[in-house]
Amino acid sequence: MRVMLLPGDYIPTKPEVGDDRAIDSSTLSASTIVDLTKDGDKDLSLDFGFVRPEVTVGDYVWFDVNKDGLQDATDRPIVGAVLKITGPDGQPVKDVNGDLVGDVTTDASGKYLFEKLPVI
Repeated sequence: MRVMLLPGDYIPTKPEVGDDRAIDSSTLSASTIVDLTKDGDKDLSLDFGFVRPEVTVGDYVWFDVNKDGLQDATDRPIVGAVLKITGPDGQPVKDVNGDLVGDVTTDASGKYLFEKLPVI
């Protein structure tokens, strides 16, 4: 059996992570071999789990006090910087669930994070 066409950009999820074949993904990839050789044979536990691949983007926004282009002890985080992420076409990005990705603001340490972004 092989899954030939999936909507979107899905990839197989982790296979056989649980002990209950009724609820975990039973296949190692998008295809699997099943031995059903007698009339009336069935296997109703061949479920295929898929996920959308995702990435996370983030790090640090800082004031480069000594203007050397390196993060070092003299530099300070920029707190409250607002960052917007756009796609290669300059348009807003949707996350892997189809929701628009909003702006993020750096925290007290200058850190920021955009999560659940689709792989481009």
